[in-house]
Amino acid sequence: MSPEEHHPTFQSQSLLEIPLDVSPEHRQRLQHLDNGEGPRSLQAKFSFYELMIETYHDPKVQPYLIVRLALLAHRMGSRCIALNLCREAQSLLLSAGVEDPGLDLYIEKLNAMVEEGIQRALEQARQRFYYQTWKDTRSHRFPTALPFAPPEADEIRTRWQDLAPPDSEFRAAYLRKLAIETNHVESVFSLTDEAYEMLTPFIAEPAHLNKQAICDVHRRLMQTAGYLESSYIPPGRTRTETRKTVLLSGMCYSACLWFFGGILWEERVRSVLGRMGGSDGKGLERRS
Repeated sequence: MSPEEHHPTFQSQSLLEIPLDVSPEHRQRLQHLDNGEGPRSLQAKFSFYELMIETYHDPKVQPYLIVRLALLAHRMGSRCIALNLCREAQSLLLSAGVEDPGLDLYIEKLNAMVEEGIQRALEQARQRFYYQTWKDTRSHRFPTALPFAPPEADEIRTRWQDLAPPDSEFRAAYLRKLAIETNHVESVFSLTDEAYEMLTPFIAEPAHLNKQAICDVHRRLMQTAGYLESSYIPPGRTRTETRKTVLLSGMCYSACLWFFGGILWEERVRSVLGRMGGSDGKGLERRS
């Protein structure tokens, strides 16, 4: 990839110069970053620009910061995020009556690269199959982190029985929490902060775990489908259609999914996509 793709030529003053409303301290740090100084980690730079965007809400300041954040996202391999950020900056500039042909050209190039990636992913999805013969859940061999109980197990068991009799509501809530936090979920799917925070309210109030919520949790954790720039990418037919166990292989983990009927896909997932790091799932992912 050529350097020009990561360093477009902007033409408007709003994108070329650090806005006047930025404090002297922050201005100095931004100048260091523009000169290639400061932290070498792209993630550290990305976090700093995110902090600046949260600090300065002035629409005259934000385009400069958002575009720099987009350039970092592009360098980190997340073109979808870079494209969305550039469009956001473009919208702010147009609202102020400012046009930047350099930004417009950069957006066109990014959009072409994203579309190419989508088409490539679609072709790969059509040519691959991710399933194995279906079998009951009881037939699967689940992993265990500790084959032998620790020395404190008896004491813990006694205290637990005193605290929560078998018919108590607390016991049921705790078991739900335990099911979420065991290695059956975390070690396989490595929950993001967002996914974990979405699950915990169901522990406190199990009644809120309705059909819609279950479907949403399933989609976020199991990743049986994804969205790339408003295009739906199926990584293989799920067991809803095939009655097969879906086997998904990822960069870090592999997941074997059981049958789950009636999945509801119609939800915007731009924020989730951002946490995942765009179309390639790398770069911006936060893990719990």
